[in-house]
This record gives sequence, structure tokens and C-alpha cells, in this order.
Amino acid sequence: YSNIKITEGGKVTFTLTKDEKSIGPFISNLIGKFNVENATAAIVMALETGVSVQDIQRGLATFLGIKRRMDVRFDDGKRKVIDDFAHNTMKFKSAIEALRLHFPKEKLVVVAEPNIGSRTKESLPLFKDVFGGVDLLLLPEFSVTTLPGVIWAGDVYRMVKDDTSVVVIPDDEELVSRA
Repeated sequence: YSNIKITEGGKVTFTLTKDEKSIGPFISNLIGKFNVENATAAIVMALETGVSVQDIQRGLATFLGIKRRMDVRFDDGKRKVIDDFAHNTMKFKSAIEALRLHFPKEKLVVVAEPNIGSRTKESLPLFKDVFGGVDLLLLPEFSVTTLPGVIWAGDVYRMVKDDTSVVVIPDDEELVSRA
């Protein structure tokens, strides 16, 4: 894929090259380079099974994505709330890159709670440099677990506080009141 551009309306356009021949353009409603990569894989698979480029273009242009993957949940023209089920450092980083690609000048506030598998003492260093592209990181106190060796919001706070503005929110009610 190449020539990734964001249109005035927030759509992504890109082209594919196969055997040095340009195929496209393709237009997508989905946010982020990772969704271009996913679309590219689907397009290649569809082409290999005989689906026409025109049918693929129509299908991709109308596909609205899957729930909770860069899902716009609120938009009042001034603020957008985008829900994403990113749950580990690699996914957080790609989600932030996607949001910065689409909204380069907007204030970016991220609420992040990693899943249990990403909350081990061994994974703590992976949080370094993940949230540097955000204006404010809110860390709710992580869900309770009895697993040994897990890290908590305060641990992540100490790891990232030099890279970004970060606040630990002790309970869900306070988190909602900040919105």
C-alpha cells in the first residue's frame, strides 16, 4: 500500500501495488494505518479469490469497522470520544499513532487500562515511550486481580510520568466526572 491520505471528511485513501501495477484507489472509513494494513490483507485475499476491484472498493467504502476498534462513540463537533479495545503497549501505541494521523492538531486525552496479561512486572518497561504522543493520560485504578506480580496504575504512572502528563484516577465515578 502507498499514498495514504486523510480526506477533509476524515476518510482514508490509499492505493495498492501488485506486480508493479497500481490498483485502487481505495477509500476507507476506518481510522489509522493499522486499519490500512488490515484492509490491504483483506483486499489481497479478495483479489486472489476472484473478487473484482470495483466490488472490493464498494465494500471497503461502506464498511464501518468493528465495535470498539476506533469506534466513534460521541461527536458534538467540538469533542470526539473514540472507543478502542487496545489492551497492551503495542496496541496502545498503534491506536495513538492512528489518532495522531487523523487528528494531528487536536488535544488527545487517553484513558488506558491494560489487560491482565500486560500487567506483569516484566512488561512494565514496555510502557516507556508508548504515551508520548498524548496530551493527557488518565489511568483508572486497574481492575482487581489476585494474580501474583501484577502492576497497578501507580506503577505505570511512575514509568511514563516523564514522557507525558498523566493522572491516576482512583475510582470510576471520578473518571466519569472528569469527562
